Amino acid sequence: MARFIYRFELVDRSGEIPIRPGAEIVHVGVKQGRPCLWIEQDVEAIGARTLRWAILGTGQEIPRGYEHLGTFLLNDGEFVWHVFRLPSE
Repeated sequence: MARFIYRFELVDRSGEIPIRPGAEIVHVGVKQGRPCLWIEQDVEAIGARTLRWAILGTGQEIPRGYEHLGTFLLNDGEFVWHVFRLPSE
């Protein structure tokens, strides 16, 4: 088993990230002004899954089935955003 942590930039308000079975989100944050997810995964794991995510602002309705992954701040805390995992189809 060879586990590594990889960073994925969240470039839109929603999207998909290919991940390995057993992958774990370890951090939601900002690097160089861009929101990111840090995901630990076993690069030798067989198979692939898709992590579907969305970003919502404070005060926005959270759709049923969304799982909160973390929160990040932009512009010195002026904007607070929340990253969610979307339900599997």
